[in-house]
Amino acid sequence: MTPRQLRVALKRLALSQSEAARRLGIQQSTMYRWLAGERKIPGPVVAAVNCWRSGAFSPPQRNG
Repeated sequence: MTPRQLRVALKRLALSQSEAARRLGIQQSTMYRWLAGERKIPGPVVAAVNCWRSGAFSPPQRNG
């Protein structure tokens, strides 16, 4: 998954970068680095986002 593909996926899922980072359990700065192309997007993250996009699983919701 490229940074652009991740950005498009988040937009289609109506998730902000910070909300997606929280739901993935990562620092917001990590999400920034992935979207800036500074770091490779790990396979498990690609799999999670693809599951969210397919509707197989929903992104975890906020607690409270």
